[in-house]
Amino acid sequence: MAQTQATLTVSEAALEQHMKEKVKPEDWGVINRVYTAGMKVLFDPKTHTQMMQGFVQDLQKGAGHSVGDILGADIAHLMIMLYNESKGTMPLGALIPAGTLLIAKVCEFFVSTKSIPITDKGFTDAVHMMSVAVQHLMSKQPNTQSSAPQVEQAPQQPAGMLAQPGAQ
Repeated sequence: MAQTQATLTVSEAALEQHMKEKVKPEDWGVINRVYTAGMKVLFDPKTHTQMMQGFVQDLQKGAGHSVGDILGADIAHLMIMLYNESKGTMPLGALIPAGTLLIAKVCEFFVSTKSIPITDKGFTDAVHMMSVAVQHLMSKQPNTQSSAPQVEQAPQQPAGMLAQPGAQ
């Protein structure tokens, strides 16, 4: 009896198209700028190897955590780093959609390179972890609207690739 291997059916392009259809053009512009900034950090030839090595180290240190949880935590660190670098000028509402697109792109990279096995569940876990961490950030900002979701405590995250972006 052959086993069915779980696969990744989520695509960054499909998610992007869906978002473009659902948000105002000016909101899409902000989301796309945040996404583009994240892509530069993740896939720039100067930083890509360091990012992947950091992710692999996070996987090795993250015993008991799924690939999705670790990916989500690392992308959350990236979103928070980008927000902090903007000195608070980046709209918080763009972080989760941009982070979701980045997670999809990284998952596609894992699949295409066969470097790290990832499935739709891993993608979903990553988006959940990233969302919780970003919502936690939003709840701590003094100028956010009271309608922003509140989170009791920050998720437990392994330290790693994006926690210390300057580390070699």
